[in-house]
This record gives sequence, structure tokens and C-alpha cells, in this order.
Amino acid sequence: PEARAIYIVRDPRAIVMSWAHHLGCTPEEAVGIMGDETRGLRAGHNADGTGVLSSWSRHVTSWLDDCTLPLLLVHYEDMLVDPIGQLTRIAEFAEIEATSEQILAAVEACSFSTLVTREIFEGFPEAAAPGRPFFRRGEAEAWRQELEPALVERVQNEHADVMSRLGYAIDA
Repeated sequence: PEARAIYIVRDPRAIVMSWAHHLGCTPEEAVGIMGDETRGLRAGHNADGTGVLSSWSRHVTSWLDDCTLPLLLVHYEDMLVDPIGQLTRIAEFAEIEATSEQILAAVEACSFSTLVTREIFEGFPEAAAPGRPFFRRGEAEAWRQELEPALVERVQNEHADVMSRLGYAIDA
């Protein structure tokens, strides 16, 4: 009865290069997977992790519209700008009592540079393949330099409604 869900969302344009890196595919293939209702991400909220495969948009809307648990939406980009404020917000939502010192320690332990260093020395179980690191760049706007304009346009066209709903500006 006290279960809650925290859904962290990220601009889909930023996901493309990360997803391609993780899957070991081209950015074009990653965009295709993100838009495919039959082979993309898992949508659904079953306790055992099962759910249907869906597109990025369906995955997001399944959580925003279909989740029966109290839900906190967190933007990845906000976590980069204000990690202490966002983690405090998450802890309060989850009803976790944490001091400011504990919040700061958690933020430092999970900083991108700390995670990259730990992955180098300890590995990371979610890495897709040996020799392919899980943590890549961790930057909100890297897609502007990395993603071809045609792919930016395709992502925006395929996911415009959900992007707008989440407050992600559609570039002209």
C-alpha cells in the first residue's frame, strides 16, 4: 500500500546516442527502435517487470497515464542542474528521512565522474558488452553536436506530442 513510483524521463533526442551506444547499433537504428511499438522499451508496471514492448512515447505515457501508484516525474536534465534539490524532492516523495549531509553524500557518490571511475575499476553490471562502458557522456544537450539534423527531425516528428507534454522544446 505504500508503494510509489519515481519515473525519470530524458529528452528522447539525448537518448538516441546513448541507446545506440548501449545496443551497439547505429543512431538511425536506435531512432527506429525508439519509435517501434513492437521492439522498443518495456511498458507496463507489473511487479515482476513484465510488460509489452513499446516506443519511447508509449513507455512514457504508460507511466504518466496508466500507473496506479503515486508517481513522481523527474527530468534527467533537472537532476544535472540541481542534483541536491531533485534528490531532496525524491526522498521527500519516497518518505525517506534524509539529512542534508546524507543527500549531499548520495549526490557525490552518484556523480557522473564518480560512476565512470567506479565502472573503470569495478565494472558495471548493466554494461551491454565487455569493453563497452555503460556511462558515456551524461550531458543533457550533447545531442545537439552528435545527432544528425535528419534524425533530430525524425525524433521530434515521431514523439512531438509527448515531448511537448514533458516540456521539451521542438527545434525548428
